[in-house]
Amino acid sequence: MKKTICLIISLSLFNASCSLLIKSDQNSDGIFNLKNINDKLECVNKNTKKQTLTLNNSIITGLTDLNETLTKRNIKLSFIENGVIMALLEMNARPDSNSPTARLDVIYTDTNGYLYWDFFSEKFENEFSYLQGLEVLLKFYKGNHTLLQLADFIDQFYTSPVIADTQFAAFLKKFNGNFSSNPKMKKAFLKGEDTLVAGEKINKINFKNLILNYQKNSKSSHFKSSNFLFDVSTILENAKTPKTSTTLSCNLDLNEYKNSMIKQNLPVLTSNTFGLIEKEKSIMFISSQLANNFTGVLDEFFIGGKTNLKTNTLCVLQNKDNQRIINFVSFEDKDPSQHLYHLFKQSGDSLMEKANLAKALSSSRYILLTNPTRLIFESRRGGDQVLNQLQHLKFPIYHSENLGVIWTNYTNKKTNENIFLIDDRVKTDLLCE
Repeated sequence: MKKTICLIISLSLFNASCSLLIKSDQNSDGIFNLKNINDKLECVNKNTKKQTLTLNNSIITGLTDLNETLTKRNIKLSFIENGVIMALLEMNARPDSNSPTARLDVIYTDTNGYLYWDFFSEKFENEFSYLQGLEVLLKFYKGNHTLLQLADFIDQFYTSPVIADTQFAAFLKKFNGNFSSNPKMKKAFLKGEDTLVAGEKINKINFKNLILNYQKNSKSSHFKSSNFLFDVSTILENAKTPKTSTTLSCNLDLNEYKNSMIKQNLPVLTSNTFGLIEKEKSIMFISSQLANNFTGVLDEFFIGGKTNLKTNTLCVLQNKDNQRIINFVSFEDKDPSQHLYHLFKQSGDSLMEKANLAKALSSSRYILLTNPTRLIFESRRGGDQVLNQLQHLKFPIYHSENLGVIWTNYTNKKTNENIFLIDDRVKTDLLCE
């Protein structure tokens, strides 16, 4: 069911101001922990060959140590194998969103262009789409090692602790009452009556046993793999900039937001986003699921869930000559798709210029919600003109410090750039090497 709300706002949202009294919808801080990053939230050194992007600092530390150990032992990993190892480690750090049952959206980019992957299951029982998707990636991109061998490398050589991040700690607190009746989950997540908090250690998973159990129990009859993206290039035609030779494709149909068609009753999924760049290759992952099983998965302390739902949004903006490609991932909000729709509607293909992209990512955002009808707005990032326009609306307006998170991978063959460009609305770790 959808509801139409007519709203026309010219959003020139680049100067912070707050002259209108707006109620507070939430209280959150845009904090980040970045290494070798400039004020545009990208790697400073243009000669950077490798970039690692995650929400969990312990993943950065652990991957660095693991790679050094493997190099000393003359164990060479391909780009896709490094990406899969990172995806496995994220399972340990985020057993809520990176469970074997989770949906996995992937965008892979190299000199030949990009390819999107969507791995999910239409059923829950004995369906492990996350791990099945990693196996598909290893096979398609011709990895030299199997998933089991990579898991064994982690068990043998990964010595760094796994630390709970802010997102996982919030999930545990929200679902605290679901863990006490199961000994395995209680041992993993509870200290007395309290759940783990951000900064505390998470028990380590035995990855070799995990993969062996997965291979023993997996039934792939309901596993789905798709490369389909919606062509939503017409959104660019309505933007401020004229239509050029640029295409826009997304994993969800953003055209649904035309005429302010607002989605209702969107499911709240637990999700996680991370990525890797090595020279001309890049990969970004989105894992997500609707948590509904708190008794463990494959004899480990994973939270099980449904994957036939999708709200986190991935889009690709591309020149038709394939010289510039920008991958967008929108997450951490009630309706992530809406933020990308507004971004493309307002900025059009001007986003193909990196300076415009950086400016747009830092500008103010708003989101329309229903039941009841209301607008949430980052008023402190907005300007007086916008705030004055909002006063004429016929429904409540609420202030939010931060709305959503958008990470991008910007690739430009002409300038030989392949970088992550992110915003400052969530604690982020971006390692530049």
